[in-house]
Formats: sequence, C-alpha cells, structure tokens
Amino acid sequence: MKLTRKIRKQIYEALPAAFIKKAEFVDGAVTPEGKSHEDRAEWWAKQGDAYLLFALDPEGKELPRKCIRKLAEILKVKLDPDGDPYDHQADVWFKATGNVTPEDHQAVVALMYSDEEASSSEIISDEQLWELADQKACEVLHLKTRRSKSCLSTPVATWNSRLSSRQKEGVWLKIDMRLHPNSRLSADGVLVVTFLHEEKSTAKFHRNQVLKTESGEKLLYGQPDWDYPELEVLKQIARKKDREAMDESPDACDVYESQWWAEAKPDVILAGATVYAQLGGFPISWSEESSGEQLRKHLIARTYRDSEPWLEVFKVGRGYTVTERIS
Repeated sequence: MKLTRKIRKQIYEALPAAFIKKAEFVDGAVTPEGKSHEDRAEWWAKQGDAYLLFALDPEGKELPRKCIRKLAEILKVKLDPDGDPYDHQADVWFKATGNVTPEDHQAVVALMYSDEEASSSEIISDEQLWELADQKACEVLHLKTRRSKSCLSTPVATWNSRLSSRQKEGVWLKIDMRLHPNSRLSADGVLVVTFLHEEKSTAKFHRNQVLKTESGEKLLYGQPDWDYPELEVLKQIARKKDREAMDESPDACDVYESQWWAEAKPDVILAGATVYAQLGGFPISWSEESSGEQLRKHLIARTYRDSEPWLEVFKVGRGYTVTERIS
C-alpha cells in the first residue's frame, strides 16, 4: 500500500494532538505556530514518510485503542473484532511507517536521536538541499488567458488589463477563492483586489459571490505548478537536524541560493511569460521585507503581468492585505 500524502494526512489526523506535540518536541521539529490539529496533520503529511511515527514504540501502548482501530481502518489492517487492538499495533505501525520492521525501527531511532555533537558534524550537499526543497514544495496555480490542456477547465480569476498599463485606479484582479490551490485558504466567495494610487490598495472578500466578468476584464485559467522555497524560508521550515546541517554547509547553501534565483525565483521566471498572476506559494524577499518576515502571513496571490508595481495579497488573521512591490 503506497502512503500517499492524503493517507499520511489521515494517519496524522487520527493521532492524538498530544502525541504529535510530544513527538515534535522529541525531534526538535519547528512547525508553523498557531496551527490547529488538522493543519499540523496536513503540514506533517507534506514532509514525506510518516516521520513522527518513529517516535512511537511499535510494541508500547502510547495510543488509545480507538486510535489503533482508526489507523487500522485507514491502512486496511484487519483486526479481530473480539480481540485487543494492542495485539495488532505492530502490524498497524509496520504499514503506517512504510513497512519498516521493528528491528529497522531501532536503528532509525538510534540515528534520529543521536547526540548533538554527532548531528552537528553532518553536512548537506546542494543536491540534498534540492531534495529537501522538493519535499517542501507547494502547489500553486499560474493564471493565464489561454486555456491549455493542463489548465483547470473552470476560470479561476478575472484581470483588468486596462488598469496597470495606464496607471488607473480600480478593480485589478478578482479571484474565485473556491479554486485556490491551498485548501486552508480557499473559501466560498470571490476576493476583489483593487489598485489605488493615493491610498493603500485593498482586497475584499465577498462571501457566496460567483465570478463574473465586467467590461474590459479577461478570464484567467489556472495551470497547476509547484513553488520552491528560497533559502531563508527553507531554513525556517526545515527540521532541526536539517537546519543544523545547512549551518555546517555554507558552500552548498550558496549553490542552492544561486540556482534558486536562476531556476525557481518566480518573479524572474514569470516576468516575461504569459502568466498574469500566481495563486499560493512561498514568500520571496523584497528590499523592504525579507521572506522570513512574511512567514506569519499566508500568500494568496502575486501579480506578474504589466511589470511594476507587483501586488501581493496576503491573508492575515481573518482579513486580507495588499502590498505593492517595486524591485
């Protein structure tokens, strides 16, 4: 049975919140603050294998019986209806960790929780940094006027092309938030982004509204793609042992950073392309605000078409803010 991201999320959602927090503490993991149990489950599911389960003793009784039953249901492990679920915990653990045997588990735990002196001597290569970045990569939508076979069939947004080129004020972008690639940010309604000169540009959410085009607006279709974090973001979202390895590997970090600028920095890659805007993704550094300073905000959209000023729309708390960017 392949442990897809969806299944890994179900596994973590089935685990008690207290167990996840305990395992994170043992591992020294740093997850985004203020996350609900469901959000933390989704965050960990994106990290790859069911990593936190290595903190669980496959022969112990750390989980409630109802949790064992739920995991068995997810992983299609047959339990004796009249027996004790703990009798099958090792079988459940075996499947949840990708068929790692209890013997291999002991070796992995010994490696994971080795002392700091041993871990601090580890280094990481630029290839390994890209592998790590690939694990952290998030899904985005690149918005285009021409719908290709790879685009979503339903329009995702509208674009007022007459605004930025003539430096006028008004509605620049309207986004159907039901189709946002980040499920935690999607909502039942339309987000209207208005560009203003004398005042701060705004983004207002209209609940239950459907996407409609007005005179002068173009329909935009979403092409799924992946966004990769720049080095500063990667350091902050990586596990403790990976952050320590990056600190010990400045040359590899320099290579990753230069390659990211050339191959993955979205405003460089997309500025001359047919992409009007991007939904979702990681923050990028600007002269007035580093990417690390933006991690407490959630990027909704970033415009590219018609050059500067680029607009970035963020979800902050229950509201939305717009930041104008000049390179």
